[in-house]
Amino acid sequence: MSSPAGICANRTPPAGAARVLGGAAAILRGVPLPPGVPGRLWLSAMPGRFEPFKTFLSEARRHHVGLVLCLAPLDELAVLSPAYRTAVTQGTLPFRWLNLPMRNYGLPPDLPDFHDGIAQAAGALRAGDAVLLHCAAGLGRTGSAAACLLKSLGLPTEEALQRVRDAGSNPQTAQQTGLVERF
Repeated sequence: MSSPAGICANRTPPAGAARVLGGAAAILRGVPLPPGVPGRLWLSAMPGRFEPFKTFLSEARRHHVGLVLCLAPLDELAVLSPAYRTAVTQGTLPFRWLNLPMRNYGLPPDLPDFHDGIAQAAGALRAGDAVLLHCAAGLGRTGSAAACLLKSLGLPTEEALQRVRDAGSNPQTAQQTGLVERF
C-alpha cells in the first residue's frame, strides 16, 4: 500500500516523539498548565501508530482523557493507524473526538475551525477535563496546537513554547511558529 504524499508509514517513533521512562516509552506526555487551570494536557503520537491501539486506549482511560484533538487528516489515520481510524468512523472511542486537520509541516486549512477547536479544548481544561493533542508523530503539528492552546489559557508565547518543548514537541516550520506567535 502506498502512503499519501508526506505521510511516513514506518512504525519507528522519530526522535523526540516519546520520552523513555524506566525503559518504556511514555505514550502520553504531560504539559504543565497555568495556575488555576485544573485540567490535564497530554501530547502524543497518533494513537495506535507506535503501540497497539488497545495499549493507547488503556493509557487514555488511566489518565481519564475526555477530549482528543486529532491534528491529522483522516487519510493519515487510515494509513498510519487503521484500528484508530476504524474506531473513529464507527464512533466507538471512549472520549470526545475533534478533528482539526493541519497539513504536515504546515497550517490548518480552516483557521476559524482551528480557533474554535482550541477554544473548546481550553474550555475543557478549565472545566477540569484531561485533553490530548496528537498528529502523526506528536511533534510539529502537536507542538504548534499545544502552544496555541497554552496561549489561549493566558501564557505568553515564549513560556507556552518552552512548556511544549519540555514535553518533547515544537513547531517545526516558520509557518507553524508564526501561527503560534499570531494566536
